[in-house]
Amino acid sequence: MQNNSKVKFAERLHHALDSLGWKSRGRPKQLQNHYGNIGVHLSEKTFHKWLNGQSFPDWDNLIHLVRLTKRSINYLIYGLDDIEATGTPSHHMAHNERFHLSKEDLKSAFIEAVEQAAVFNLISLRESTSPQQMYHAFVRELGVRQTNEEKVKIPS
Repeated sequence: MQNNSKVKFAERLHHALDSLGWKSRGRPKQLQNHYGNIGVHLSEKTFHKWLNGQSFPDWDNLIHLVRLTKRSINYLIYGLDDIEATGTPSHHMAHNERFHLSKEDLKSAFIEAVEQAAVFNLISLRESTSPQQMYHAFVRELGVRQTNEEKVKIPS
């Protein structure tokens, strides 16, 4: 990973936190408190490194940032808005709002997330883990509920 990409990630993270109205001062502590509230206990220094372009979060922590900031992985890692990455407008939703995806869209999102995670060494794949097992874990983690043959319902 190039150091420049870490710096760009940090800039995008700051921008996302700005859009949430977070104060610039004390962000590592604010992030530590947020993560602590969801049961993830990391040092303030860890968040400091993310915010200063010294390191990337691992996969699980990146997912927490996606949920917190309501930004896509594409935005945080690559700087691409959803419209640039997919050709469709992004959906910035209220915390309790739900959205619908086709099964195909959900599978595509899963494949994209796994590819990005592998590229950035955020996950390591074991030979005993099948893509099907990973997909089911992904769907379970998102709390996806089947609504009919064509659509799935995903809580934000």
